[in-house]
Amino acid sequence: MGDKKITMETIQTYVRLDNEIHMMEIKNVRKSLKMKEDQLKDVQETESQLKAHYKECQDKTKKEKADVDDLSGKGGQIQAAIGKAKFDQQMSKEQAEYLEALNKEEMAKKDLEGITKQIQDIQAEIKNLQPEVTKLDKLVTEQEELLSSIFKGDYGSQKENELESKMDMLIEKRNRVGVAKYKWTNGKVLLQHAVNQLAYAVKKWDELGKLDKSDTKTMYTMATETRNNLSAAIQNLQNTQKYLSNIQFPYCKEDEIKTLQKATANVYIDMMTTDRHKHALNCYGVTHKRSYALLQWFDSVLTSVIEKDFKSASDEERECAKQLRIERLRLMKESVEKDGGTCNLDATLGLKGEKTQRKVDYSELA
Repeated sequence: MGDKKITMETIQTYVRLDNEIHMMEIKNVRKSLKMKEDQLKDVQETESQLKAHYKECQDKTKKEKADVDDLSGKGGQIQAAIGKAKFDQQMSKEQAEYLEALNKEEMAKKDLEGITKQIQDIQAEIKNLQPEVTKLDKLVTEQEELLSSIFKGDYGSQKENELESKMDMLIEKRNRVGVAKYKWTNGKVLLQHAVNQLAYAVKKWDELGKLDKSDTKTMYTMATETRNNLSAAIQNLQNTQKYLSNIQFPYCKEDEIKTLQKATANVYIDMMTTDRHKHALNCYGVTHKRSYALLQWFDSVLTSVIEKDFKSASDEERECAKQLRIERLRLMKESVEKDGGTCNLDATLGLKGEKTQRKVDYSELA
């Protein structure tokens, strides 16, 4: 046992530190911060790619607009050369290409705005987590220094040594499962948003198909609403996959998302004819159904696997933490009694965060 004389205040300090550390370990702040920092790097790389893509789309739109303006400016000459029917056909083609380019540019802009907002959110989360990690590090250092002064830099007993090693292993295990739970839970939230956005897009697109073709203003408004919701859903589906990049999803895989992206880029063309509108509606509807099936799969994995694994890991850690505390308090009690004192501390033995709290019964520690 160490040179430091153990007092009731020493034991109270140990119990307080142990409780505070346990509560912060439950929140998994260290791994959460590391994960958010890694996520920020990935999202910032995506932002750079989206900026380049947006610039390409802007350049493409300018080119297509110039083609329309050029053809329009030379309309009289060209009509005289090739006839009105062919000129109108050529103009329709150029306008359609311009409209498609403009739509892609607007989608790229929305994607870029979405990823920029995501970066801001992650940075805010990191800012909130950093003080928590600093506080935890400080508490752990304080506890280590206290135990070192009590046990003279060594372990109080072989049992304490074994329990501490086991505790480190169990904390790491619970942290790993906790990170998985965090990713799956957040992925599920994004997926739920995607399901809702796809449902709304299908509804609006279906309503658009029932409009009179002469009501172009309402048609364009509904097509834009559809496109915006599809674009948001695509981003949420992609972010869900990024959260769980090592998991193979049974539905809404990369090729399906690419198909939806192509369909989204053509909304203003697809709204013009019944056949194209119907084909697009089928594409949106199928993706919505498959995204809902994916959401149910997420629920199943979370409930039947991850939640159970997390509870099991937490229970194991809690029991080991309790045994480690009992052993340390026993050693402290022993030291107090060796110095001729009495140990009648009325302290909390059960770790904070447990459903029940127990007071120290020193008959257990004898």
